[in-house]
Amino acid sequence: MYTVFIQNTPLHFCKKTDVPPALNQETHPVYHDMTGGKLIPNVVDMLEKSNRFDAIYLVGKDPKKLFDFFSQKYKLIEAGGGLVTNETGEVLIIYRLETYDLPKGKMDKGEIPRETAHREVVEETGVKDLITKDLLGITYHTYRNRKNKRVLKRTYWFKMEAPKQVLTPQTDEDIQKAEWIAPKDIPDLYDNMYESIKMILLDWLTSAQK
Repeated sequence: MYTVFIQNTPLHFCKKTDVPPALNQETHPVYHDMTGGKLIPNVVDMLEKSNRFDAIYLVGKDPKKLFDFFSQKYKLIEAGGGLVTNETGEVLIIYRLETYDLPKGKMDKGEIPRETAHREVVEETGVKDLITKDLLGITYHTYRNRKNKRVLKRTYWFKMEAPKQVLTPQTDEDIQKAEWIAPKDIPDLYDNMYESIKMILLDWLTSAQK
């Protein structure tokens, strides 16, 4: 299954078996695309013009083919970011433009995702002695640039570690705060957080509890 966040709402490209049972079709509509992608523009338009859906499922025999067809309509931008924990298990969270977030940024020419993620986390938070570890996951979200062109951002997220320390938010990137948050307090931030960031944190919290 491939998931893209459009206007903060997830669009899932999936097989029939990936769709949860007994969904409310008003808030979680399911569309069966047997046309090789012809439904995609209509679904994207619905998500860009309305926030009344909690998610949309686009079902097909080959989800990757549907996702690739969707991606061709966008300019792809690569990015990297990190979920940083310290020795007490706290997580590094930033507050940017009135929204809680994880540090991340666009890939520079010649970089690989791991290098981008490490550089951006250091730049945005001032964290020192940062160790970049395994890939946590990849998220996709769309937006429109200054020329009103559709952009698809693919962000590679890495697990990172650093000692607890005073952080320095990168204010020229509109970061108002960089702070350590205990895992038990993270759910309190969900209402003011991008859904793609929430997904990364939820997946990490779930795996950490196993």
